[in-house]
Amino acid sequence: MVRRWGWAVGAAWLVDGLVLVKFPVLGVCVRLVPGVVYLAGVEGGPEVGAKCGGLGGGLLWICGGSASQMAILALLGGMAGEVVHKNASKWGKWLASIPLLVGAESLVVGVHWLGGVALAESVWLAGMEVGLEIVVTMLLCIWKRK
Repeated sequence: MVRRWGWAVGAAWLVDGLVLVKFPVLGVCVRLVPGVVYLAGVEGGPEVGAKCGGLGGGLLWICGGSASQMAILALLGGMAGEVVHKNASKWGKWLASIPLLVGAESLVVGVHWLGGVALAESVWLAGMEVGLEIVVTMLLCIWKRK
C-alpha cells in the first residue's frame, strides 16, 4: 500500500515541478502533492499518510521548499487517516479535506511569519493556495475510484 501511494506522490511531485510550475494561476502554482498525500492518508490510514507526507515534503524540500513542509505534509497525511473514515463517500472525503488543508496552510503561514515574511502577503498567498488545493483535491476525489 505504501509503495503504491509513494509512486503516486512521486508522480504528483514530477507533475508539480515539470508542468504546473509553468502555468501559475493568479501568481500561485497549483500543487498536487498535498491532495495526493491527503488521499493516501484517507485510503491507507494514518501510517501510510504520514509516510507519504514525509516523502512528498522531502521531495518538495529538495527542490527548494521550506524545511517545515515535510513535517506539515506528514501531519496532514496522518491526520487524514485518523479523521476521515476509509469508507466515506467521495464528497465526504472532499469536505473533510478542507479543514485539514486550511490547517496545513495556516501552519505554513505561521512558519513564514516567524521567518520574517509579511503577514498580509503570507495570508493572501495561503488563501490562493488553499483555494486551488481544494479544487485539485475535489478533482482527485472524483477521479479516484471508491
